[in-house]
Amino acid sequence: AELILRAEATTLRGNERRIALGDELINAAEGLMARVMTSPTDEARQQLQSGARLLLTEAHKLETSAEFRQRTALALAKLVLAQGDWSGLAEWAEAVQEGAEPGSLLALEAAVAASRAAFAKGQIIDARRGLMDIEGSLQRALKEARSDSELSAALYELQGHALFFLGTVWRQEGQLLFAIDAWDRLIKAQPGHSKADRAAVASAETYASLSRYDDAIAAWQRAEALARSASPAEPTGRLVFMEEIQALRQREERETRLDPAARQREAVFRRAQLQAMLGRHDDAIASFAEYVASYPGAEDWNAAQEGLVTAHFGRAAGRLNASRDASLTDLEAAEA
Repeated sequence: AELILRAEATTLRGNERRIALGDELINAAEGLMARVMTSPTDEARQQLQSGARLLLTEAHKLETSAEFRQRTALALAKLVLAQGDWSGLAEWAEAVQEGAEPGSLLALEAAVAASRAAFAKGQIIDARRGLMDIEGSLQRALKEARSDSELSAALYELQGHALFFLGTVWRQEGQLLFAIDAWDRLIKAQPGHSKADRAAVASAETYASLSRYDDAIAAWQRAEALARSASPAEPTGRLVFMEEIQALRQREERETRLDPAARQREAVFRRAQLQAMLGRHDDAIASFAEYVASYPGAEDWNAAQEGLVTAHFGRAAGRLNASRDASLTDLEAAEA
């Protein structure tokens, strides 16, 4: 940041030039944050986040327009969130909301950030109420933005993230059917959203926890289909949703880091496991065989092989028992 500022210090003239410099700082920060997702260690991620935070802080200090300062404040809110500074996040979100036009994209993003901060601090009800209010505001904003394709796309992206997070909050409250409803609404409205297949995974796991196994299998099949058509998640330019909430990372770490192809593999394997557990041997054999044939060398390949053998054994045993039962019935009928 210092090098950029020194190089430009002598030529800074007027608000337009300051905004141009601010854009350079934001772009540099986004470049650092784009590398966070693929950094191999926590230390490397923290260094990248700290560097991006410094660049954005310098951009925010520039005497520019209110809109530009709102942009930098929002980006800083994301960084504060990624670093787990929930009080700092709430302060930034409040500052953006105060300066932004009500119902604008910036205001709505800041409201989502505030709900995430509330959730992370254990204020579950506040987070959920905030997200429910945001959902209505997003629907109104989308109606007003029909003629603006770029704004509509950004609002749809935000709406998908808000619905996914609302489901997470409902799940935390123990309201599992409400959680599934939020995830299903995301999938139906935006099957191409970056969170759609993850919403299907969350629904499948939640259905399984409710012992609704048929619904769980259907959800795993849907997750597989969505993952097959998904593209690897790319960081968004607005920086708001580039990482999962710190408080959810432990729960969702594995699923978040998988690319769509890996989530597809997991969906096939989990579906096969459920079918085997329910004694649906033919279905389990087909699913395990699909995994074994399609994903040699994958993480669960050996387990899938074992599952395939066990399912074949279970089917054979079932047929043998059925044959014995039929023979006993015939014998009893003949003796009668």
